[in-house]
This record gives sequence, structure tokens and C-alpha cells, in this order.
Amino acid sequence: MIRHAVILLTLALGLQNAHSQDNSLQKNPPPTSENPVSIESFIGQDVCLTVEVDITSLDLTANRALLEKLSGEKFPPELAVSIRDLVDALMQAGVEKGYLIATVGSIGDMLWRLQLNGGLNGISPLLVLPCKKPDQVQAALETFAQQQGQTTSSLKIQKLSAANEDGQSFVLIGNSEPAKRATQTAQPQRDALKEAQTAKNHLTHKVIFSLPAETRRDLIDLWPDKMPPTFPVAISPRAMVQDIRWIVASADLPPEPALQIQINMFSKEAVTRVQNAISTSLALAGPIKKHVQMTTADNLLSLDVAIEPLLALLTTAPSPARAQQKMNSLKQIGLATHNYHAIHGHLPPRCFTDPAGKPLQSWRVAILPLIEQQAVYEAFNLKEPWNAASNQMVAATLIPLYANVKSEATKTTFRAPVLKGSLWEGDGPPRKFRNITDGLSNTIAVIDAPDSAATAWANPEPWVISDENPVSDVFGDRETATALMLDGSVRTLTKSKMTNENLKAMLTIAGGEEIEL
Repeated sequence: MIRHAVILLTLALGLQNAHSQDNSLQKNPPPTSENPVSIESFIGQDVCLTVEVDITSLDLTANRALLEKLSGEKFPPELAVSIRDLVDALMQAGVEKGYLIATVGSIGDMLWRLQLNGGLNGISPLLVLPCKKPDQVQAALETFAQQQGQTTSSLKIQKLSAANEDGQSFVLIGNSEPAKRATQTAQPQRDALKEAQTAKNHLTHKVIFSLPAETRRDLIDLWPDKMPPTFPVAISPRAMVQDIRWIVASADLPPEPALQIQINMFSKEAVTRVQNAISTSLALAGPIKKHVQMTTADNLLSLDVAIEPLLALLTTAPSPARAQQKMNSLKQIGLATHNYHAIHGHLPPRCFTDPAGKPLQSWRVAILPLIEQQAVYEAFNLKEPWNAASNQMVAATLIPLYANVKSEATKTTFRAPVLKGSLWEGDGPPRKFRNITDGLSNTIAVIDAPDSAATAWANPEPWVISDENPVSDVFGDRETATALMLDGSVRTLTKSKMTNENLKAMLTIAGGEEIEL
């Protein structure tokens, strides 16, 4: 997935399919001293988006680590080497910053073509690389393209001299129209984009968005005053277009990430409307809200985001596919638990013990025969601890139903919560269904615990839940937790909607509490 994303980004920056003639170096009329080329020369009236990346500040190792953490995938080592070689070569050629410049038409065209057939022929955004040695930049880009399976003839590269005192040149990839206009006549500038570019307190890298006047008028005519009633936030798309003049999102990347968003409005009344819409949205965002600080001054609204805790939330939130996989695994554990009760007349014990009461193996060992792991069960020496020499090899076996992607292969986050009055409390005889007077559908059997509570699947060590604050132990930094109920159903519990009292009521088997969810 990471490789596909990088290649797609490379394509989006101008690596076009090579079905036409070789356009590896397109020439434009040279600039003159009366009309020198600068980065502003490429920002015409139809530009709606600019992206500025400070290449010299990139910490590729830290960014790679963040990508791996967010995606849960290992970054391809050969791709990491290719990217590092490209960045080093660009800096040696005098490239300090890279710019992506897009018109409404180029964005719409690119999205349409990607959706239609996956191709990027047509109008693409323009990548601009100010540099000292354009030939070296071209060579570096062609080498990178070849490493990603692209032909050098598919690169549409243009090289321009700035015709200014410092001898700066530009290497362009993608849409040739802005380059032609930049070298022919002085271009009228987008005042809003220029103002946004020079606004104060920007971080290192930035994305600037502002609709051209004609596009704004079209959207005001086309977009509705209200969203459908089912939409969670009462906003007016038409009013948003009318109110917002420009948006700047600026960021510092790892190792010290930071994020700031500035929104400039046409009036103070517009600031109030947008502020109310954002406040309503943040109220629905659960734990994210406390990491966003909103301030206003004149026609400007600023959002300062505490990125570290936000990244922690993102990396602990399971993907939809992973969440579904865990739910399916818990359902199979629930079925195995019911089958165990049918065979033995009671639920699995919290752990196997020796005659002196010393814990030997976990309840997960007890149900192995019922999850198609009979051979593993028979290989265990049930009279010895799980980590004894005689059991080390079998305890190191990967059990797919228990395995957790973010932990070691032999660890699991499927834990039996131990709380006073819970199913798994104490070392007495195993419970029977008739002991669960609170009802099977109201009582938690197993929880997908936080990664910090992961344990070896054969380890009998109890997962003790705090009586004072069980919500903290069960959820950790997560907003949701998945729980297997004793009737075999699986529920997704939400931290922001859960109280300690309700959670304790769900964990106990005979408390007689009334659960309010």
C-alpha cells in the first residue's frame, strides 16, 4: 500500500503515460530581464491550490517511522533508499523547496481520469523545483522514475532560466500551460493567494487553498443552502463558499510534528458562522476536541492542533478491516466458550493450576481443542507452567485466532477482565451459566484490551481491572473497545459514552445493576 501511494503521488506530480511523442524536455520562450521568472510567475488567476515543501528540513527517517506507524505496514527498504537518493541529489543541485501548483481544472481532470481508468493523461498539477543545476535535477528525476518502473520518456520535464541576478533556474513537471504563460507576459496575480502566502506564523511546510472568483460564483449558484437532515452538522455549503477567502494549513513534520490551520473570511460575521460550524464538528469528534485550540482575530480564525496526542489516537484506532477481524475472532472465542460449557458443564477456568494453586496456563489454552488447535493442546505439558522448558516451543506457536497485528506474533490482546464480582475473579471452581444472574447478554466475558496489556497467549497472569477507574484500564488511549458478551454477541464500547458504574455493571455477573447505555 505504501509503495502504491508513493507511485501514485509521483504520477500525480506529472509522470504521464507515454502514449504520445517524447516530450522529455519541452522548451519555452526564454524569460527576459524585463519579465524575470519567479515562483509567483506560475500562480495565475485560475490557480486554487499551492503546496510548499521545504526539502532541506525533511527528516526522512522520522517520516518513514510515522508512515509505518500510521499504516501498520513496513516501508519498502528499496523505496526508502530511492527516496533518500532523490532528495540528496535534489539538494546537491540547489533545490531547497518544491512547489505544487494546481488549477481547479487540473484537480478536477486528474480526479476524473483516476476514477475513470486510472490514467493521468491530460491536465495535471504543476511541480516546480527552483534550483541551481537543472540538468542534475532532471537526471535525478529520471533515475527515480526508472526505479519506480516508469520510462524516462514519460517524464514531461521543462527547464527555465529565471533571468535574474542570482541565476536561479526552474525544473517543471506536469502542466505546460503555466510555464508558457510565465515566460510570455507578466501574469496578474491572485491577491488572496499572495496574501495567504505572506500571512504570519506559518510553520515549515504549507498548503494554501483559495477559490478563483469565477469558480466561487459558480459554486454559490450551484451549491445548496443546507445539508440533508441526516448530516451530523448543520452547515450551509453555499455560505461556506461565500464566507471563506483562503485557507492555509501549515505543518512541521517529524521528529517534532506540529499543525496549524488559518482560515481568512470576508467579514467578521463570516468568522462567527465558520467558528460555530467548526465548534459543532469538534463536539462530535470525541477525544480529538481537547487537542484543538481555536482562536479568532479580526477576519482570521486559527486552529492550533496538538499533533502528538492526535497521532497517538490515530495509531491506536484500528482500521475497519482490522476491527472486523477482531470481532470475528471474538465471536469464535464465544462459540468455543459455549461448546466448552456444553462438554464440561462449566465455563473455562481462568487458568489451569497445580495442586498448590500455582497458575500454569491461561484459559486460552483450555479452549484450544475447540478452535481447531487440538494438536497444540496435546503438545502442552499441562502439569508444568506455560513457560517451562517443556512448554517453551509449543507456547511459541502462532495461534491465528489470538494473534494481534501490532504485537509480537505470540502475544494477544484478548484478555479476561478480573474485577471483584466478575466472571474471572478468584481461584475457585469455574462458573456455570446459571451463576450469571445478571444475564448472559449483559455480562462481558472477554475484551480486546489496549496494546499495552498484550500478553503471551498461554500466560495465565490475570488482567486486573481497577475498581475505581475501570474505564481507564479497559480503553486506555482508545475511543472504542470491543467486548465479547457471555451470550456470544460482540459489542463495540465507546469511551465517551461509558461510565465507570456502567462498565462495572457489565463486568460483574450477579450484581443486579441496571445498565444504562
